[in-house]
Amino acid sequence: GRFVRDKVITHAIREAYRDVLFHGRHPAFLLYLEIDPLIVDVNVHPSKQAVRFKDSQTLFSFVKRGVQDALSSVRPVEKASLDLISNEQAHADVMPLKQTNMAFQVAQQIEACKSLYVDSSHINLEETYPLGFAVAQLHQTYIVSQNESGMILVDMHAAHERILYEKMKQSIKQIVLPKQPLLLPVSLNLSISEMHAYENHAAWFAEVGFVMDCIGKYQLLVRETPALIKSKNIQTVLQDIFSDLLMLEKSTRIESDKNAFLSSIACHAALRAPHALTIPEMNAILRDMEKTENSGCCNHGRPTWKQFTISELDKLFFRGR
Repeated sequence: GRFVRDKVITHAIREAYRDVLFHGRHPAFLLYLEIDPLIVDVNVHPSKQAVRFKDSQTLFSFVKRGVQDALSSVRPVEKASLDLISNEQAHADVMPLKQTNMAFQVAQQIEACKSLYVDSSHINLEETYPLGFAVAQLHQTYIVSQNESGMILVDMHAAHERILYEKMKQSIKQIVLPKQPLLLPVSLNLSISEMHAYENHAAWFAEVGFVMDCIGKYQLLVRETPALIKSKNIQTVLQDIFSDLLMLEKSTRIESDKNAFLSSIACHAALRAPHALTIPEMNAILRDMEKTENSGCCNHGRPTWKQFTISELDKLFFRGR
């Protein structure tokens, strides 16, 4: 094997990471690809640092889907084993303190704080979940959960946003994208290769919402467009799409616009702080997170939850020293 750079593979990986990386960041990668040499042209670059694949569309789809599957499979998982601290180890003798007449009595403070804690006696400890069980809500913003490893903090808005986004992406797959007629049809001049690309992908253009007529040998008249791109320059969008088709034999721009639209809806529809949740409502969010792809980050790439293990918490308080 040898090192090469390829635009198709780079584009596929960037598309796969689109939903999970924080805005402005790009994935750095080293991909080992084993492929039949008969479908690779290695004589396209003087220093052999670039290659050309005979079926770039299949390669693009394969790499993108493979990376997406790998990313979406990273979800909270149950820990195989847990080293529990025995009661004897955790126990420490404490000298009894004599209560004094302070302004705020200790007993009164403890009684006042009881309402902040949840009775965990109803929790079935034999039934474990990766994100555990909710025990409290912090500042009506964060869900505090307990699992076998320790404590978990969940950003309520970020988690709910990702859940809604993934559900909408699944539900819209079978929905026909709405079209928008243009008040003034747009004329588009194409090159020979672009016209061939249009002829080969005419069904795809119609499927995503473009209504176009051939009015010349290399000229199209655009009458309707996908409603998702109504605020964009039609000619620029189509030129970008044709560039994708010539390089990759497919374009994901309409899908990206659709996902950006759904992401915006999910962001505005998700729970926003301050918002009080009941314990069952918080547990419902935790269970949804465990079933949702890419649940470790929101649509904008921010983390949705953080695990604090018992050992990490012990270190904060110098326990066991």
